[in-house]
Amino acid sequence: MKLRSGLPDTLLHTKEKATVPFMSVAPQLAGCQEHEYRTGADEVSSRFNNKISFTTENSVTHFRTMYIATVMNKGTNTVVQDQTTTSVKQIQRALKDCPDIIDKHKIKHLTPIHPVPPTLTARLKIHKPNIPIRPVVNNFNAPSYKVARFMAKNLKDYLNLPNTYNTINSHALAQDISKLTINEHCKLVTYDIQDLYVNIPIGETLHITDFFLRINNNKATIRSQILGLMQATLAQNYFKFNEEFYQPQKGIAMGSPLSGLVAELFLQYFELHIVKHSLETKSIIFYTRYVDDILIIYDESLTN
Repeated sequence: MKLRSGLPDTLLHTKEKATVPFMSVAPQLAGCQEHEYRTGADEVSSRFNNKISFTTENSVTHFRTMYIATVMNKGTNTVVQDQTTTSVKQIQRALKDCPDIIDKHKIKHLTPIHPVPPTLTARLKIHKPNIPIRPVVNNFNAPSYKVARFMAKNLKDYLNLPNTYNTINSHALAQDISKLTINEHCKLVTYDIQDLYVNIPIGETLHITDFFLRINNNKATIRSQILGLMQATLAQNYFKFNEEFYQPQKGIAMGSPLSGLVAELFLQYFELHIVKHSLETKSIIFYTRYVDDILIIYDESLTN
């Protein structure tokens, strides 16, 4: 399958935002002033209040009904029993098997005490067309919450991710683009990865984590303990909603402190094996990503 830009579709669902000749936007990138691209506070306030009014006065029932139907969709979520007790036992076993990466005192602190099941809520994206609903899982005090937060903070020390294609802010992006040599055939495309968390397979993510652990020369015992704890943490992927318990049929847990790092691992692995090849063949002359927003500059004359 080909996207409009001529670039191949990838494993993740991406939505193309715009495709324009690069030359047509380069002057704006180089010389735009703050007032040219910042929306005034009054305009933002007006648009915000209008959407809030529309939501609260006319559409609360509609949004709630639509959201409940989405959650209860058997093609997306499966009704299950409360998995809190099972999740606690999995975390406890995994912690006991990690003496080389967590000391005894820390293990006691990370062991869940009086945990509660994750709960599902929602946020309305009032800044986007049609006000889409964003599901949010509250994992605070869930069985894996403490371990997930610990791993999100400490796992980076073992992985040492290359961050080859990441950009940290707009200033760094402008600097990188200013160094490029481009021609009239170059196109600039932006993409937004849709539903990132629910499209990341847990099994493949564990293999990807092992890949990064290996290239950073971690010992076999360290790798085994990290992967065991990570697997137990990611296994807690359920939530309570409307007095029932549901389990997503795919993806990683929304709202888990570890999910952001897991998504980053998956994307960086994808970039190292797919994007790197495209850059080497020169069809893509520039690629960068900020979280789940991607910017690509490619030479259309070199694409099939």
